[in-house]
Amino acid sequence: PHHDEQGTFQGFYALINDVTERVDADHKQAELREQLARSQKLEAIGRLAGGVAHDFNNMLQVILGYSDIALAEAGTSEPLSGFLGEIRKAARRSAGLTQQLLAFSRRQLVAPTLVNLAEHVPQCLKMLRQLVRDDIQISWEHENELWNILVDPVQIDHLLANLAVNARDSITSHGTIHISARNLEAEDARQLFQDLSGLSITEDAYVLLTIHDNGCGMDDVTRQRIYEPFFTTKEVGKGSGLGLSMVYGIVTQNNGLIQVQSKPGVGTTVSVGFPRTMEEPQSPATASGTGRGGHGETVLIVEDEPMVLGLAQSLLEGLGYVVITARTAPEAIRTVSTSMKHVDLLITDIVMPGMGGAELIRRLRQIQPDLKALMISGYQALHTDGTEPADQSRFEILRKPFTGAELADRIQRILHGATDANVPSHQE
Repeated sequence: PHHDEQGTFQGFYALINDVTERVDADHKQAELREQLARSQKLEAIGRLAGGVAHDFNNMLQVILGYSDIALAEAGTSEPLSGFLGEIRKAARRSAGLTQQLLAFSRRQLVAPTLVNLAEHVPQCLKMLRQLVRDDIQISWEHENELWNILVDPVQIDHLLANLAVNARDSITSHGTIHISARNLEAEDARQLFQDLSGLSITEDAYVLLTIHDNGCGMDDVTRQRIYEPFFTTKEVGKGSGLGLSMVYGIVTQNNGLIQVQSKPGVGTTVSVGFPRTMEEPQSPATASGTGRGGHGETVLIVEDEPMVLGLAQSLLEGLGYVVITARTAPEAIRTVSTSMKHVDLLITDIVMPGMGGAELIRRLRQIQPDLKALMISGYQALHTDGTEPADQSRFEILRKPFTGAELADRIQRILHGATDANVPSHQE
């Protein structure tokens, strides 16, 4: 307040500071801290999920493998063959769940190939329409001259299936699911993707895949948690809560972008950006086998998990192969160095204590240069020991859990057919 010399009140002095910029900066910092915390939380959950899925895959491998052997022994004997068949189906279904966990944690084995969504998505539409109800219409459109992307096509199938199921469950009656794809320059990507959940725009161009539904939508509180494994708003028994976790894992594994926009009562739009690739299509390699059985070829199996090692030995001996086993990489090196036998095929786990499968292949090829190799694992880590084989085109990878038939076919392809393979990438 201001008074004159006689003490009469004259008015007020006021100092006004415009703190708009500071408040905006504080809000921006708070948003960045929240995004960082959310990203770190997802990373921590992903590491836990990946480790659990890896160990669980080994157990599923044993269950699936021995159920195959038991089914072969049981033949058509009922009800035993029926019981064993149910065990086998349960193991396969559980394997699908572990693959979703591995996808979220970015440790799923993948084989990237050139994919054009204009050609691939139409092949998925029949499958997607079988996943939704008859009162839901699925439509598809794409930009002409759509760019290629480098991704495992199976991952695209899984991504679309999970998003279609989520959309289906959000639509209470008649509804629509609209899928579209278009080319997207980096500058346009920066404008489109506002909330990247810890991801960053690193590529010059993307192919944008959008899935929109007119379902019930969700509020911001729910949207903040959608990527968390096992988080679901569905009733108990109606969903695992892994769908969007798997989608997030697929996107991050491929250096992509994802954003979910949703409003209660309006619907949800999921936007996914996959980096454009400049690679040109190549003719696929062909492979031919000569039957599933072996003819006395020597196979060296290296696996640190005793039950998986025993299973693999039983399967291969039953197929007619001579089997040598080792629990560790150093033991395998000693065996090959001192043995007079020529090893026709090495089968090794990718992830082992001490020396991993990639380094083992490199060491053994110094002893036996023509050694053929098959790496098995449910865990995406080709070079956990920091090294890679000298020639990655001379080994293949089989994902756990596999069936006896899948193992037999892959061995025949390596021994008697083409040996080139798509080598899964490893991204942390």
